[in-house]
Amino acid sequence: MSKNNTKKELKLIRNSNSLEDLTTEQKMKYEIAKELGLYEQVIEKGWQSLSAKQTGKIGGMMTRRKKELQAKEHHIDPSVSKEAIRTDVDGTNDVLKFEDSPKL
Repeated sequence: MSKNNTKKELKLIRNSNSLEDLTTEQKMKYEIAKELGLYEQVIEKGWQSLSAKQTGKIGGMMTRRKKELQAKEHHIDPSVSKEAIRTDVDGTNDVLKFEDSPKL
């Protein structure tokens, strides 16, 4: 996200004191910041005031939640990776173990 969009979104939140006008992804980012106790710092000083570790934590949590939401929408078990699924000729999915994979 560009700095310009970030400034606009912060201004919007400061003026309305609400997350309602933000996109789903932006709302998620601010909600995670709240959970981590970083929301007030972000509102007062902006995202640039966070450390790389803090922003990485937020990004990681966002990625995990997006995957979980996607899995719910598609009725997929998020604990099974794509690499572990093989579709058989009959269309069923079988989980492969690492030991079962062909040696190249």
